[in-house]
Amino acid sequence: MAMAALLLALFSLSAISTAAAQIQTPNITLGSSISINGNSTYWVSPSRRFEFGFYPIGNGFMVGVWIIGISNNTIIWTAKRDDPPISSGTVLLSTDGRLLLSNGGSNRSLIDAFGVASYASMLDNGNFVLYNSNSNIIWQSFDFPTDTIVAEQRLIVEWTLFSHFSETNHSTGRFRVVMHTDGNLVSYPTDTTNTSRDAYWHSDTWMGGSNVSLNLDTDGRLYLLNSAGFNIKNLAENRTGTFIYRATMDVDGIFRLYSHQIENNGSVSEKSIVWQSLKLTDRCEIKGTCGSNSYCTMGDDIVPRCNCPEGFDFVDSQHMFRGCEENFIKQDCGRGTDGMTWAVAALEHIYWEDDGYALVWVANEEGCKQACLDDCDCLAALFKDGRCSKQKLPLKYGRRTNSTTTLIKVGSGGIVTDPTSSEVRKTTVGNEIFVAGLVLIICSFIILLSSCYLVYRHKVAVYGMIPEQSSTPAFIEEMNLRSFTYDQLARVTDNFKEELGRGSFGKITQFGDHVKQVTVSLSLHRIFSSAIKADNDFRSKTVLKL
Repeated sequence: MAMAALLLALFSLSAISTAAAQIQTPNITLGSSISINGNSTYWVSPSRRFEFGFYPIGNGFMVGVWIIGISNNTIIWTAKRDDPPISSGTVLLSTDGRLLLSNGGSNRSLIDAFGVASYASMLDNGNFVLYNSNSNIIWQSFDFPTDTIVAEQRLIVEWTLFSHFSETNHSTGRFRVVMHTDGNLVSYPTDTTNTSRDAYWHSDTWMGGSNVSLNLDTDGRLYLLNSAGFNIKNLAENRTGTFIYRATMDVDGIFRLYSHQIENNGSVSEKSIVWQSLKLTDRCEIKGTCGSNSYCTMGDDIVPRCNCPEGFDFVDSQHMFRGCEENFIKQDCGRGTDGMTWAVAALEHIYWEDDGYALVWVANEEGCKQACLDDCDCLAALFKDGRCSKQKLPLKYGRRTNSTTTLIKVGSGGIVTDPTSSEVRKTTVGNEIFVAGLVLIICSFIILLSSCYLVYRHKVAVYGMIPEQSSTPAFIEEMNLRSFTYDQLARVTDNFKEELGRGSFGKITQFGDHVKQVTVSLSLHRIFSSAIKADNDFRSKTVLKL
């Protein structure tokens, strides 16, 4: 009983101590603010070892939490890390209980809290916390880690630490470490799935059970704890001395535990490496060190370098680790290339991750080259001991090896003849416009001819004096004189029946509804009459001019 009472007392003291550590004096009250250009640029913890506020990065500032160092501060958390740095701004704990970032006249939430804040605190363990009116935590930076955890902070199931992009760019970087549901802590390149083929380090605790978490104690012990409270593996043992500990996924893809010694005057010294996930002489073994279609080599200074194979250029010459892309027209089996010549470049002792779509066995390297040239889907091949593995792009995780040769298909010259390509589409559109214009001209011409014909028919209908069977042109537009046969004049005047008057050359007659002066010689009239009686088939072509 005495032992039980003692344990209960110790537990109670521990609980009180923990509560005291979490519930701090409300040193950041509603209405408090910090500003880049103001007198106050940060909120400091009671021990003055941690600060929250604006820190300089690149050509601007970001908001975060850092360990106060003698010469350099160490960033352990960043708010909205993928937003660009700002040159001016203010962080405000507003009177309505929101943590806001004011920049350029606009206010936006810096964090998404689960409730309305009554005050905030920068704690001595590096945790920035918002509390409600009941002093309950509604938000804390420990629940949203970026690249680092510190002592008393945990990495629970499915939480991930992402490295910085670079030492001068704290946005999401190339590497991550994930706490999996099976109890395994695993490192991957960022833009990959959680599969074993992309993993390059793991804690080997995949049988650890569910709800395993990564923990870091104040004595520097880094370990994995399961849901039953059992320690399933120590990654780093505890240490003596007064230190601040942090575990960080570094820019180079290695997960490391650091210590910062606290000096007698309270200041914090430079970092020291306590433990690291990988101890490599060849950093190229870390998958994702160089991007797609590039391969990694180690320099004399033990710094990894990224290289492009023949026919490829860097995607970003300022950040060569982003990979390479073809500097020739991309081949696609669904289209052709006019004038394109293909060759195969050999990279001796260079190996990429084998993600081949076809495997052929050949006698030698030349046979593998020819097999790739004969296959339009093949853009590269891995050759080793007669084994020819055909590859498509992109190629991943290229690095030096002793036995494998990589064959890269390279094209030069040529014009893409795919009708879906942009140049061909431009030509096709031009042809379509030409055809449409030609059709429009032809249609206009047909409409013009039709209009002329209709006008002609209209005039014939109005005047009603040209019979359909006449072979003589019945209508000639816009002429002062018309020509008629004798039969036509006789028919419309009823054989010159009605006499209107006489002139010096003959008589004036009326035909149809129109009155014309027709000059007819009497002798000619007799001649035409005799001719008609003599030959009924004769059609006189002699006309009288009106």
